[in-house]
Amino acid sequence: MKRTSADPIATAEASAKAVSKINASTLSAKPMARASKLQLLLSQFALRGLTHGANTAAVLPLRFDPETWNELMALQQAVAQRCLQQQKGWLEGFAAWVHEHSQLREANTLSKYVEQEYNLVAQFGALVADQMSQWAGLLENTQVDYGYWMAQQAQEAQPQAAGR
Repeated sequence: MKRTSADPIATAEASAKAVSKINASTLSAKPMARASKLQLLLSQFALRGLTHGANTAAVLPLRFDPETWNELMALQQAVAQRCLQQQKGWLEGFAAWVHEHSQLREANTLSKYVEQEYNLVAQFGALVADQMSQWAGLLENTQVDYGYWMAQQAQEAQPQAAGR
């Protein structure tokens, strides 16, 4: 007896065939690879921070000129400005999300209610994901900018240290 696509047994058999084609080792390896990558990225981030700390302790005592300290303050002000922009973006996004929530019409059916709620959850998730990626980007940019600035300071401090 030939089964048609409207037949629930045929549909179940087709689903079982599709699932059996999924390679279980691929599914289990992917999360482990991503977790390993996260560990690597966090380790690199921590190492850069430790390196910057050691370089700061070694170089800044040799650089007592006002220009160095003005540059450092300007770098800190730029980071503070980006933090304020991040906060503003969060508050605007959150206010828009709250407004969207307040504008929902009452759902007449369970399916409509579930759709509305999950839409709100998805919007909030997107807002949080955007903020998290922006904060991570700010941290990375700050480390790179500070590392570049510190390398310049170390290069300028070498002739001063040699002259002493």
